[in-house]
Amino acid sequence: FLFIPYLYCPRCQVPLRLDSASLSQGNIQKGILSCECSYSATITDGIILCENFAEDTPFRAFENVESVMAMKEQFSPTYRKLITKAYVWMYHQITSSVNEGNCFMTGPFTFNFLLEYMGKLGKDNTFIIIDPSLNRIRKLKKYLSSRNYTFIFVVGKPEDIPIKHKTVDFYIDDYSTVNSLFTYNHFATDQIAPLLKKGAEVVGIFTSYKNAPKSIFNFKKDHPDFSPEKMTFAGLKHHWALENVKITEVKNVGKTTPGEIHFPQNAPGEVIEVYGYHGEKV
Repeated sequence: FLFIPYLYCPRCQVPLRLDSASLSQGNIQKGILSCECSYSATITDGIILCENFAEDTPFRAFENVESVMAMKEQFSPTYRKLITKAYVWMYHQITSSVNEGNCFMTGPFTFNFLLEYMGKLGKDNTFIIIDPSLNRIRKLKKYLSSRNYTFIFVVGKPEDIPIKHKTVDFYIDDYSTVNSLFTYNHFATDQIAPLLKKGAEVVGIFTSYKNAPKSIFNFKKDHPDFSPEKMTFAGLKHHWALENVKITEVKNVGKTTPGEIHFPQNAPGEVIEVYGYHGEKV
């Protein structure tokens, strides 16, 4: 309910009209959001549904991708350790500036950073979780229902998110860029950046397939429009820079070993590198 002033038309950047609202314990359970420009979204079971949402995820590269915590279980022990190391590094990049009352956002196609570190980020913060898949958001909402935090759940593509520009203090890129490239062949940085305040921090994880050309090409079986040549850290840095987000710190946390199957599309003998990065909206 307290987030209503931040519900804005993503096209016109004016406050959305809320009709037919149903409230329960301070939360909006049902309602219709609309703008004179014809933009509309609905609120169902406390979830904001944009017009262009999907029942199931369009990201098809892994099994159990709709699950909440099981995604990493499909990776090798070495790859899981690299992700854990990246998460620790990401958390320590932002811990000194985390204060009560901030707005965090993560998604689309996010992994588990927010779920694992939420208890250390402050109960008075607001957490916006976005994903194209209604099934995944429903599962996340159910998983988080016992936590006394403020959550805003949005189902839809980044360009349709009905949130006022310059609202978000921290954006957690927990594989969101990587998985958006696999799915939409697009960085989505131009859609996320306007939502960030000046001085907002971006912290994320990125995987380099420089030494795994066969592995990265295997993703085309699930996403025929995917362009492997876009999957570079230089490309990520460039696209953030176009949106006035300056990457200030990068950490190579390590690489997988050639003798193991570290993810389903892995070509035998190839390795991938895992990076953490930290930036600021200037």
